[in-house]
Amino acid sequence: MKCNPKKRERGQSLVETALFLPIFLIILAGVVEVSQLIITKNRLTEAARATTRYGINGGDDVNMTLTAINTVSGTMDIDPERWDIWIIRGTVNANGTAVLDDSWQFEHTYGAEHTLSYTDTVLSDVKQSILDDLQLDADGDESAIAAANFRFIGTYLQHDAEPILGLGTLSELITSGSIHDMSIMRFVGSSQVVTSGCEAFPIAINGGTRSVGPPGDNYQAFPQIDEFYDSSAKPAYEDFIYHSTGKLLTNATSGTIFRVYSSGHADHAFSWLKWNSLLSDDPINVNESLRWPGNSTDYDPPCSGTCVGGDVWGYINPENTEDKALHVGDKVNNATVNNTALIAVVNKHINLGRTLRVIIRDETAGGMSTIGKFAIIKIHAHNLDAAKPWLLIEFVKYDSSCGQLTE
Repeated sequence: MKCNPKKRERGQSLVETALFLPIFLIILAGVVEVSQLIITKNRLTEAARATTRYGINGGDDVNMTLTAINTVSGTMDIDPERWDIWIIRGTVNANGTAVLDDSWQFEHTYGAEHTLSYTDTVLSDVKQSILDDLQLDADGDESAIAAANFRFIGTYLQHDAEPILGLGTLSELITSGSIHDMSIMRFVGSSQVVTSGCEAFPIAINGGTRSVGPPGDNYQAFPQIDEFYDSSAKPAYEDFIYHSTGKLLTNATSGTIFRVYSSGHADHAFSWLKWNSLLSDDPINVNESLRWPGNSTDYDPPCSGTCVGGDVWGYINPENTEDKALHVGDKVNNATVNNTALIAVVNKHINLGRTLRVIIRDETAGGMSTIGKFAIIKIHAHNLDAAKPWLLIEFVKYDSSCGQLTE
């Protein structure tokens, strides 16, 4: 009796499929889990950097921790059983070889201390990792002198990622513990005291502005989808879990959201600024002053050839040209510019999650804003191409570390 060759081939194919399919599914599951872990790692990196940037601008431990939580809360579980967060501060010694013991802070500020890697966190290893990073010079070469006397601040995050396919064993084999990330930044320049002038970015916002309501068709509401300049990158009203509706900017609390306009709606207005009277209203000047890390204290070298109209970028009091420090009560020149010319630099601040020190003004008159306070804000979205251009900002905190009047 002869066998049918076609039936034999079909049987062979079924056997091969039965043998190969489980292996293929395991490989596919592994690819999915690895992709998810990479995405999670990127989110931790973004949160660590945003938190440290907030700290470098004067943020305290409590609000730094809130910044970390806010950064991930829209896309990740914030269960304290799966998270541990530390805030780091310190100063390197004069030789650049060690962190001064009396300056070192490694403060656990969030989490139940139950992450897989919590018990494996070795303080000396963390400290050495920071020192190794700080000892790299501009060319990437190791040099102890590069770290000498540097003050730094940082954020260390640990998170136990939940497998999206429920393959806990596979996920643990891939990660061998918690996913973690650390961001360290140096304080550049000397510490500011309350009598020194502030550095700032060229934005002045009316103190009488009120925080937004839910999305709607009025100018005091959170923007609707079609109002954003880039609707694909829009935040959602529900993302801001610490927001309070109808709150005055002068009485704002951390996490409150405001929508401010560069034209129209005077009660919710902001102005772009130029740091001295010689600078023209050319968008080149405002664009340069908006770029990180700002130029309100740049006097040397002169800006001739790169700025339009002036000799220096830095602030000069229009009422007293000997005064070159931003303080409460000082006046600053408003600048009337084409908003669309500033879109690229504003987008960069948004994409990098930067916090900016800006001016909250008491009044604006005669083409000048009067400084009432300094505040730390974060820009989340904009439409600078609208008929009435606007910014969507998050209030982080008022900053009294500089620019205050002395008795």
